[in-house]
Amino acid sequence: MKEQLEQLRKQTERSDRIAADTALENKRLREPLEQANIQLNEFRRKLEFYERDKQQLSRLKSRNTKLEKKVKGLTWEAETLILRNDSLVAERESLKERFNDVIVELQQKTGLKNVLLERKIAALMREDEKRSIVLHETIATCAPNFADKLTSLDERVGSIIDEKNKIIIDLRYEVAKARK
Repeated sequence: MKEQLEQLRKQTERSDRIAADTALENKRLREPLEQANIQLNEFRRKLEFYERDKQQLSRLKSRNTKLEKKVKGLTWEAETLILRNDSLVAERESLKERFNDVIVELQQKTGLKNVLLERKIAALMREDEKRSIVLHETIATCAPNFADKLTSLDERVGSIIDEKNKIIIDLRYEVAKARK
């Protein structure tokens, strides 16, 4: 029995030593385990952020692709509008030039017509003066007593001529207005 007690004591001491060693080993391993758990939590959090950032990046890439397509479309549309504007500007310049040419041509034609009309008017006035002189001379020679009547007739003809001259002046004004 002494031997058994001795054996039991040794076994108890060994068990105590093993328990102490195990406790010491547990204590020594607990800190790295806690550190590993902290790191694991940190890595999980970082992984969560990484996944979130990855999804965000995917959405942004998709949006960027759509925006690039839209920019290409708008660029093409802008280039088309610029070309259209250039052609319209060229057409406007062409029309402006044609308009100015037509205006110059009309001015030349109306100027020529005015010159011809003025010459006709001058010729008619000279012809009128000649006829008036011939008429006065003829009446004065043939019937001297009609000279007074001829004066009143001259006054009436003069007033009619004045009215006609006024109409001519108005027509000249209208022609000048049409030239502009």
